[in-house]
Order: sequence, then C-alpha cells, then structure tokens
Amino acid sequence: MAFADDYGRSLPADPRDLSREELVEGLESIGIACYDDESHDLLAEAYADSMLCGDLDGAERYMWVDLIADEYVTASEPMMNYRYPVTLRNIEPDKAAEALIGLPLTLIEDQDEGEYYLALTGGGMDLSAEICKAYIAVGQRPPVHFCRVPRMAGRKYEQEFIAVLIESCEVSQNWAQSTIDDLRRLAADPDYSKQEGDQ
Repeated sequence: MAFADDYGRSLPADPRDLSREELVEGLESIGIACYDDESHDLLAEAYADSMLCGDLDGAERYMWVDLIADEYVTASEPMMNYRYPVTLRNIEPDKAAEALIGLPLTLIEDQDEGEYYLALTGGGMDLSAEICKAYIAVGQRPPVHFCRVPRMAGRKYEQEFIAVLIESCEVSQNWAQSTIDDLRRLAADPDYSKQEGDQ
C-alpha cells in the first residue's frame, strides 16, 4: 500500500481510518519522500500518536498530508537566529549534512559568501555537547567556547569525545601562549614598541 507519492502530497485514505502501525509507516514514507532520505521514526511515531489522540482533529482530509510534510520541514529548519561557521575540508556538503542526522543541528550555506554554517534546529537546554559533536561529525575540532559541556544526571560522555575536546582546548592554549610570547618579545623590542623614556 503506497502511503506517499508525488513527494508526500497524498495518502490513499483518511488517517483517521488507519491503524497506528499504518499511520507510522505512512508518516515515515512521507518524510522519505520529502527528503529523499531516511525520516525520523520517532517524529513519525509522535505525530501519529497526536493524530490518534485527536490533537489535529478538525483538519480536512486533504490537509493532513500538508500538515505532516510541514512538520518534517519544520523539524529540520534552523530555530535560532545564529549560525556557527564551519570549514568543510575533506567532506562534501551533502555528506556533511548526512553526518548531522540525529543531532539538533543542520548545515546551511550562505550562497552569497559561499560559506557553510551549522545552525540549531532545537533549543531549550544547554546544547554545547551537541554542537561539539556536530563539529566533530563534519571533520572539524569544536571551538573552545563550546567545549565546557554540561554535566547532566544519567548522561555519560565517551572518552574519545572528551579527548577531542581536550585536544581542541590544547591547540587553542598553545596558540594563545605563542601569541603571548610574541607580544612580550614585541614589547621588549625598541624597533617596534615605545620604551621607557621614549618621546
């Protein structure tokens, strides 16, 4: 039974006449049709339960699929008016976007600049760890600013993940120390800095 065709624009039956299993399968199919990729099965299940509980009751039959498709689109859109610069060195943009599946971030391109950025698709809590994981997923060390990840009850980080964060901080620390040393040499060099007694 084809639950989605024409890029997820139609269903063969009123969703209110379908079983939960059929609804979930249909919603997953619509997500795949909209994205040409795997949909989020948990989102499909949550949306199916909302439909079965009557949360969306009152919508005309022809509107159901539009509502579902909009839900999938909204779930992958940036939510925050901020973007995190990212350099894609050894990964193509489409592969980088795929690498972010399962994280509350998406890859966006500034077509005027030709630059890529990460953007959050969710919020409401400290997502520093997820931002770090997104940077790692696309092959870049996370910025030090995000490396102080939150401690949460019941949540444990992989040792490999922590090691990457430490490495990122050490690289920045070494760079900062090198800059400090250079500035001290600059301050002591009469050719480039005013010394005591200079006019």
